[in-house]
Amino acid sequence: MKAVRQLATAIELLIGAFGLYLGFMLISDPTGRRLDLSTSWLQHTLFSDYMLPGWVFALGIGLVSMVAALFTVYKKHGYRTMMLLAAGLTLFLNLAGFFLLAEQFGVQWVLIFLSIVLVLLAYVLSRPVPETTIVTKATATSIKSGKTHHFHKHRKRGH
Repeated sequence: MKAVRQLATAIELLIGAFGLYLGFMLISDPTGRRLDLSTSWLQHTLFSDYMLPGWVFALGIGLVSMVAALFTVYKKHGYRTMMLLAAGLTLFLNLAGFFLLAEQFGVQWVLIFLSIVLVLLAYVLSRPVPETTIVTKATATSIKSGKTHHFHKHRKRGH
C-alpha cells in the first residue's frame, strides 16, 4: 500500500504543479498570448479573458491537488477523500473546458487520464487488507519453526 500511496502523491504533485503553473501564467497574462491561447476561443463562455480561468486553475486544480498531496504524504485523516476531491475537481474542470472552449488541448487528455488513475488509486487504498494474508503469514512462520504452542520458560509444563 505504501507504493500505491507514493504513486498517488506523485500524481497529485504533478497535477498540482501543472495547475499552479498554468493558473499563474493565465493570471499574469489574461490575454492568453503567453500560452498561445486566443480570446476568440472564449466567445461561447462567460469569460472575456483568461483571468478567472487562471484563478480556477491555480486554486481549483493547483492548490487543492497540493493540499491533497500533503494529506496523502502524512496520512492525515480523510486523505483518501482529499484524493477523490482533487481528482474529481480536476476531472470536472477539464471536462467543462472540453465542452465550453472552441479548442481542445492534449494536456486536457493527460489531466483527465491522471484524474481517473487517481480515483482508481483512492479506491485501492480504501479497500481493507484481507485477513487471510495475515493468518497465512502467521501460520507459515509457526510451521517453519516447528512450534505450534508457546510456553514460558519460567513455567513448568502441566501445572
